[in-house]
Amino acid sequence: MRLSMFIVPLLCAAACRTEGRLPVPGAVERASQRPEHAVAQGAWTDLLAAPSGSWAATEFGGEGAVVFDAGGLTMEAGSPLTGVTWQGAAPPRTDYELEVEATRLAGSDFFCGLTFPVNDAHLTLVLGGWGGALTGLSSLNGQDAFENGTASYVNYETKRPYRARVRVDGERVRTYLAGKPLHDIDTGRRRPSLRVEVMASRPLGVASFDTRARISTLRLRRRQPVFSADFASPADLAQMEFSDRSAWEQGAAGKQSWLELKDASDYRPPHRSPHSLALVRNLEVEDFALTVRAQQTGREYGHRDLCLILAWRDAAHFAYVHLASQPDEHAHNLFLVDGAARRRLGEVRSKGVDWGSDLWHDIRLEKEGAGVRVFFDGALALDVVCSEPLPAGRVGLGSFDDTGRFSELRIFADAANEAGKPPAFSAGR
Repeated sequence: MRLSMFIVPLLCAAACRTEGRLPVPGAVERASQRPEHAVAQGAWTDLLAAPSGSWAATEFGGEGAVVFDAGGLTMEAGSPLTGVTWQGAAPPRTDYELEVEATRLAGSDFFCGLTFPVNDAHLTLVLGGWGGALTGLSSLNGQDAFENGTASYVNYETKRPYRARVRVDGERVRTYLAGKPLHDIDTGRRRPSLRVEVMASRPLGVASFDTRARISTLRLRRRQPVFSADFASPADLAQMEFSDRSAWEQGAAGKQSWLELKDASDYRPPHRSPHSLALVRNLEVEDFALTVRAQQTGREYGHRDLCLILAWRDAAHFAYVHLASQPDEHAHNLFLVDGAARRRLGEVRSKGVDWGSDLWHDIRLEKEGAGVRVFFDGALALDVVCSEPLPAGRVGLGSFDDTGRFSELRIFADAANEAGKPPAFSAGR
């Protein structure tokens, strides 16, 4: 990427750091289509084999020709950019992977600028920019790959293919080149955005800069949960183990179903901790992400809560996230029960969550190593780093002593123990 790429933003002033309106991509010239059987490859979807109309040439201005054939996509050198933009069904915005194999055929700048979604924003992975060697992510906190600390330098050989992979897990973005880690970015702390030149590549696109390039692989895979329950059937309920089964019931309205905690549970834990618990049966995880929709149905007061259970070994040894209206020493935090009454693991925060009335909220819990983070409707609600990692254990839902509803529960983990577990509570629950 040469100096010319720095001139356009200066002419655009403030618009260069926003994702504004841009020309609609034009039609793509197709020499031939990939074989139909290539569209699905196990868990991967071959995006280059998508039906006609799924891709369009990106109207950068001065772009070269783009041609699809049975072997992939060729992008002729543009002045300066050439690329294609996805026009098919909306791609996932989190919990997915992209893999690309790209080759520089001629030229000396980036031969792959892969633009991809990250929640409500986008990033571009650049291979071979700024004179041919720079590899990085643009942009983070308004800074492009040249200045944001993600740059590394690779001696890319002409006509040699290079394979890269992007993984998006919640707020986390990881990239790999030839199977080796490149980046591990917390986008909750480093806000992603795009350079103005590639905004037309949204929501998903690939481009080259003043370079003839070949894309032989571009495929996408959604991360599959190790556990999933919409609580629409008795089978979903059978996947859960309750501290008091009589306090829970299934409900539905329209197309949405839920698991409802309707009454206080008749359960006395061995140490002060939540009374109403619903644990996933026969699943133990260590590092994982949990997503769920939740609605608090109780009255408003400071400790109005719902809970997420993690690291459960038994009723006297587990951790839980307490999401409450107002934080204090005993509310809205990560708590540990370790053979004694629960104790707070994080600092007391300045504010809790706004449950509102009759409102559903999207909650995401991420546990990795010693860190536990919780997002409430996309905003960071809790961020705790423990003195040591919480152990592997069962996970679940609940409340200290309130009522609420849970729907669309998903658990993602790279490793999970699904062996049968002994009952967590006394018989009959």
